[in-house]
Amino acid sequence: QHKPIALTPQQIKITNLANAVSDYLLGLDKTMMNDGQTDNNNSSSSSSKPLDFFRCPGGVMFFVMALVESRGIDRIKADMDDPNNTITSQFGHSSQELMNLLLTGQAVSNVFDNSMTLSEELTCRGIQYRPAIGYLSQLESLRYCEV
Repeated sequence: QHKPIALTPQQIKITNLANAVSDYLLGLDKTMMNDGQTDNNNSSSSSSKPLDFFRCPGGVMFFVMALVESRGIDRIKADMDDPNNTITSQFGHSSQELMNLLLTGQAVSNVFDNSMTLSEELTCRGIQYRPAIGYLSQLESLRYCEV
């Protein structure tokens, strides 16, 4: 028999978030009745919608953790030009990889279309398919490039 693992309060919150998101997306959210009123008889969930998790202190971090968990760390590293990069850049700002992950679902390092092979050793990965929305890149807002 396996001994249950004790979860930290942070891990419990992340687990509750994952359960709420999956139930909400699958239409299994039992905390909301048909008329939109909260069902007070269900005490298993303290939130009626996953959005409530993101409104609490640390909500942005929960959102980023949900993105990373959804894509997977190995896939995110494989998306990047340099697997040693991080999704935060200098001064804690988001990197281009995080912006691309947020908007396109891929943590690629560049904003151009497809991939560009510069040499045998160097391939720069860009957006592999046209996203549903457009956006302003970090460098474009500084007028270093135009996308």
